[in-house]
Amino acid sequence: LPILDDLNRAGWGEDPVLGKGTMNVGELHAGVRANVIPGEARASLMIRVVDSVAATDRRLREIVGDRAEIEIGLVNEPQEIFVPEDGQGVVVGFNTDIPFLPRLGRPILFGPGSILDAHSDGEKIRKADLLAAVDTYRDLVVKLGAAVD
Repeated sequence: LPILDDLNRAGWGEDPVLGKGTMNVGELHAGVRANVIPGEARASLMIRVVDSVAATDRRLREIVGDRAEIEIGLVNEPQEIFVPEDGQGVVVGFNTDIPFLPRLGRPILFGPGSILDAHSDGEKIRKADLLAAVDTYRDLVVKLGAAVD
């Protein structure tokens, strides 16, 4: 718990466009009963990187030191998403599969509904938004196809 407290209080970088890096404790496993001091504990964290994976890794290891073992899972650098002309872009503190699809061309991240609802208890897509997205996808394909010709 002292390690997690230190990690929660730590700064995770800041970028003028992407904003502040964040850290979330998504899972915590420890102990067998409330009246027994745990022999070990395990936490799974997700850090939203806004400067570089290397800088974030150094910061994490500096804070944790030799107090715990660190296992790194999937990582990716901050992503710059292509916003088509006349499109509206917004910076959000979420991750995407885009870094793992490098051969698909310039990344565009778009979908119906609100990104603020994604992966939450209130996640939903209105039928009207879903239907409007069909037109948006069609228009994007036409516009981007014309740009390639």
